[in-house]
Amino acid sequence: MALTRQEINRRSREKLGLKTKAFTLDADTIALFEQLAAHTGNSQAAILRDAMRDYAAKHGITPTQ
Repeated sequence: MALTRQEINRRSREKLGLKTKAFTLDADTIALFEQLAAHTGNSQAAILRDAMRDYAAKHGITPTQ
């Protein structure tokens, strides 16, 4: 039986160790988020990942990975 695109994507995310997380943000934060991604050429996921790592380092927290 052929896998659906949804099943292929789910298996790929699991294999890569990726999980979905949803946030509700105000319009100004979303605009800044999108502007940063466009300006740097990085994906929004990369912007969030880098910001989280910088924030953790600022507070003396070492990422687990």
